[in-house]
Amino acid sequence: MPSITFNIKTDGNMKHYSLLLLLCAALGASATPNVTVTPLGDDYEPVNTVKRAPTATADVLVTEDFSLMTAGTITAPDLDNMLANYYGDTNIPLEYTTEGQWTGNQVYSAGGSVALRTLDPANGAYICTPRMDYSGSVTVSFKARYLRVQWEEDGKKLQWSGSGVMVGIGNDRESVFNTSDGEIQGEYPWLSNVRLYQNQGWCKITVEFDNYSAYNDAYIMLYSTDGVLIDDLEVTSSADNFLAAPVFTDVTDVTETGFTINFERVRKAYDTYVYLLELAGYDEQGEPKYDITYPQDEIDAMLKQYEDWSGMSITWEEYRQMMGMSLDSPYSNMDIVELKDAPSYTVSGLDPAKDYYFGLRSHYLKTYSDLVVVPITQIAAPKVELATDITKDSFTANWQPIVKAESYEVMLYGVNEAKEDEPYFIVFEDDFANTEAFTEATSIYSPDWVGRAEGILLDDLTDVPGWTSSERQWPIVQGMLGCMYWGAWLRTPDFYVGSDDEVTVNLSVKSDDTLPLNLHFAGVTYELPMNEGKFEGELTLPTNGLSETWLRLACSEDFTFFIDYITVTQNMKKGDRTYTYLGTYPSETNSLAVKELDAERFDMYGYSVCAVRGEGKKQVKSENSERMLVDIVNKSTFSRVDNALAEEAVEVERYTLDGCRIDSPRKGINIIRYSDGSVKKVMVK
Repeated sequence: MPSITFNIKTDGNMKHYSLLLLLCAALGASATPNVTVTPLGDDYEPVNTVKRAPTATADVLVTEDFSLMTAGTITAPDLDNMLANYYGDTNIPLEYTTEGQWTGNQVYSAGGSVALRTLDPANGAYICTPRMDYSGSVTVSFKARYLRVQWEEDGKKLQWSGSGVMVGIGNDRESVFNTSDGEIQGEYPWLSNVRLYQNQGWCKITVEFDNYSAYNDAYIMLYSTDGVLIDDLEVTSSADNFLAAPVFTDVTDVTETGFTINFERVRKAYDTYVYLLELAGYDEQGEPKYDITYPQDEIDAMLKQYEDWSGMSITWEEYRQMMGMSLDSPYSNMDIVELKDAPSYTVSGLDPAKDYYFGLRSHYLKTYSDLVVVPITQIAAPKVELATDITKDSFTANWQPIVKAESYEVMLYGVNEAKEDEPYFIVFEDDFANTEAFTEATSIYSPDWVGRAEGILLDDLTDVPGWTSSERQWPIVQGMLGCMYWGAWLRTPDFYVGSDDEVTVNLSVKSDDTLPLNLHFAGVTYELPMNEGKFEGELTLPTNGLSETWLRLACSEDFTFFIDYITVTQNMKKGDRTYTYLGTYPSETNSLAVKELDAERFDMYGYSVCAVRGEGKKQVKSENSERMLVDIVNKSTFSRVDNALAEEAVEVERYTLDGCRIDSPRKGINIIRYSDGSVKKVMVK
């Protein structure tokens, strides 16, 4: 592992819960919606009885009578054909519903209604409506009936005494939903919990609540820890009670003088008013006050437009006063964004030293949402420069400083280049030999446990740094790294796979159970069979168009697995490169000396940089810069982008920095012109 010398020395997816946790979640939710249960009697039969609400008072978001689920009956659902399964495919086939993509777990057809049924309260049965914006004054209504769930135990037939159905709203990001009585948070924000019994027959359940959160990927969930029949489900939202504010998603394309804000569209909004703000002090209650601001190029354009129209010049303060630019009016916006699939707004011409805020307000007819203000904490990525001081085992990494950066982090990579077309070129490998320094255990049934409590980090146990895990303690035996408990995972660092459209994974994994492992690669999850508690073999997996990705192994149930070794190979063409992550190193300045490099291990080295601001939970990091490559043998340096342009071209001319043409490399910066017209600078020592 290379040593680092500083220039200045200064210091998913949804999870199922146990029955107890589910009930606690239901009882602990702060929202108290209006819940009505109306008995319908035994004479009711599931038919197409959904009637749309008048559109003058509400928008109908979902209406589903489950008439396409014809198999089975309400007393004997078609339990031989599960329509959705958490451990398989949670998508209900489209031919069973009338609109949208419904999802669920342990969902069955029941003669014109849908059955939710489970024998394990910890593995609840549920069905989720299609993803969309469910903001507004929402009414969820459906018909439900007790479903007998029987099983045999010690020769006796047993059954649940009642059927429970819980109603919740959620999304896969586990977001906080702002409802009538405040925020409800968690993976499933529960709104109601109703218990049904065998002698009740069908009941109509209505849940009414206000949802001020306009997440575009929200869903309504019906959940049971035993079994229930569901029919005639309808979700409506008021058209005129109130308007939800847009949801911020992220800030992208950050530079020192601008950024792009991205947000989600609000279903009922005509458009969105946008504000660029600066902090203007605090009120008597200590709440922040904001002053609307404009980029300098916007200011210049507005003043020029006024001067052209009136024939008079005017100052910016005079213009503001004349136009009544105050947040007291919803019209004091900077601009209006028309709705589209992925709304965004870009600003430029900002002061690099100033901190800005961004505000959004939804607009529908004469109704405006609350103004939501978000601080722009993101900072720009540095621009890497040519390395200097290149020797046979060291170099100095350089980059341009960022005004708001308090420090920097440098990511170091070892780079290997295929000299000829080569199949099975190793792009990543680890055999966990480092575990031998921390244990004498050799049996996976009696491992040692190590972790942060003992001052041991994951990087101490792996050959390649950068592995991550859901856990803080790990079972280990000599040459193997493990993970335990349902959902627990180990993930490789990112590695480069852009040379081909598939990789070959050679993997050896052992387990104390025969249940399958979940293997996630390039955005897809696969089920890895564990024959007699072991998998040792070769997998061919598609990269799905990604140039960099990672591989993750996770428990599908409560058991322990151990990785013995992993090797990822790929077909490489001449000139293709791999990038092996070697570590991240801090720097207080815009340069960093890297020493003790091994020219035999890697053909070249590379580095990228991110800017850092703040500490702890408030710490913000920029995106990584482009990578700069360093050839310590030939003492040259070039950016990966510049080199990629010149890989297939031939050098035609070479100049010194002052413009003199030379016939061979000369000490200092050489400017090389290639046959395809591209030019690059190379440092020659």
